[in-house]
Order: sequence, then structure tokens, then C-alpha cells
Amino acid sequence: ARRPPGGGGETLPRRFSDDHPDSEVGTLARALDGYAERIGELLERERQFTADASHELRTPITIIRGAAQLLAGDRALSPAAEQRAQMIQRAATDLGEMLDMLLVLARTPQTPGGRCDVNAVLRAEVERCQPLLHGRPVRLKLIEHSPLTVTAPRQAIAIVVGNLLRNAINYTETGDITVVVLERSVTITDTGPGIATEDLPHVFTRHFRGRGNSQAGSGIGLAIVARLCDRFGWQPRVEPAADGGVVASVRFFG
Repeated sequence: ARRPPGGGGETLPRRFSDDHPDSEVGTLARALDGYAERIGELLERERQFTADASHELRTPITIIRGAAQLLAGDRALSPAAEQRAQMIQRAATDLGEMLDMLLVLARTPQTPGGRCDVNAVLRAEVERCQPLLHGRPVRLKLIEHSPLTVTAPRQAIAIVVGNLLRNAINYTETGDITVVVLERSVTITDTGPGIATEDLPHVFTRHFRGRGNSQAGSGIGLAIVARLCDRFGWQPRVEPAADGGVVASVRFFG
């Protein structure tokens, strides 16, 4: 096996043309070798882009985190301003952790992890998302019917359930958002406008935004959920709730 240009971790097959130097098969083999080399170059460019993105994004996140920490420690701040500074600091920390996870996923086919307490992750995510309700008449509830642990990085689980939870918050103006932990799954049910049947096949498609709603967003949250679930062998699902709204769920394995 050969390494692609740049000495990355992937290896390419040995050159086919070495076995067929002077024949019609050799001509085809040389063409295949050329394709393999171009694939190697693409892999190296992707790896370099990931490294550059990591550096460029970490710097502003570190600056935001440090500035928020200094601001939160300013005794001249009012309690409300101090709380906002702490929220900025927590958000910058979370963003840095999510960046780490997404970069790991971009670089390696498998991401190792120990046993993670999904219940604890959900408690933290529910608390983190409470301010997003902005005083709306919406009750955000967590019901834990069973303890649930999964072999995966904590941040991967936080990204999945956090995106599903924020999606429910974005589309719910009144009523309830209920998060339920079962033996092998998590469900999030909202009382928002529901989802059209024709939108169901596309909900995990990148940049797709359905439900006839003008809420701000890039439409990549559920696509990230789908990618992480595919990586770890989990099963995400979004379907209409019986009484309106949407039920989003993830079934965990491992």
C-alpha cells in the first residue's frame, strides 16, 4: 500500500500498472493509478482544510471566551449583565467543544468514547435551552423513565439531543415541549405547527427548512444529527405527533 501525497493516515492500493507494464491491461491499470493518485490528493487537501479551519475557528472562540470571562468578573456589572456575560462564556465553551467533535468526525472514520450518561446530558441541555424560550408560554419538561447509558463521546450525544431540542423550541410558540428518556431511546414532543407529510422525507437533508415557518436558521441542525447518528449506528426519526406538533426521537445502540 502507498500513502497519499502529504503523508496522511490513509493508504492507497499498490500501483496496478506495476503488475502489467506492457499490455492493454497495463494501459487501463495506469488510468486507475491516476485516479487513485487524484483521490489521494483530494484526501490531503481535505485534511489540510480541516487543520486550517480548526486553527482559524479556535482563535476567535478563545477570544470570545476570554473576553466573556473578564466581563463576567467585572464588579461594576449589574446582575442581569453578569448573567448575560456568563451565558456568552458558556456558549463559547460549548461551541469550542462542538468544533472539536465535528473536526474529529471529519478526520476519522471511527470516534472512540467511553460510557456516557445520556440522562445527565439531557438535564444539562434542558437547562441550557431554557433561556431560548424568551418568556414564551411554553413548558419545557424532562421525564426520565429509565437510566440510559451509551458508548459514545458525551459531546456527540449533546449535539444530537441539543439540536433536536432547539428545533422543537424554534417551532413552539405555546404549549409543551416534553423530553422523555426510555430504556434505549429519547423522544422530544412539541406542540408546534406540526410537519407536512411531503416534508418528512427531507427533514434530515442539509439546508432543508419546511413546516412553513419563517424562523431564522441555516437548516443544517438536523443534517448534523443524521450524520452523527449514521456514524454511531443510532436511529433518528421525525414524525407528526398525534395531536399536532412533532415527535423527534433517537434510538441508541451500544
